[in-house]
Amino acid sequence: GGFSIAYGTMHALRLLEKKNTVVIKSALVKIFVVLATVALAAVMWEFYEFLHDYFFRTSYQGGIRDIMKDLFMGLSGGLLFCVLAVRKRGARK
Repeated sequence: GGFSIAYGTMHALRLLEKKNTVVIKSALVKIFVVLATVALAAVMWEFYEFLHDYFFRTSYQGGIRDIMKDLFMGLSGGLLFCVLAVRKRGARK
């Protein structure tokens, strides 16, 4: 999930740069924006699971270990995407 959110965020940033709406020249700032978006999406997903469990008496959340695993996996996927994107960009130069 984190990988696909990072991909989508990077794609959105590229589209915005083509239109000169948002231009981020620093690769480090781009990585920060991508990882922040992934983190926000992961946290919002956990809020969704919590609220679904609360209002519909389901058990999507399996406890704190499940929450931490989900957040870790989401951020790991986003970080993996960023590492691969930086390496690909470096190979083009």
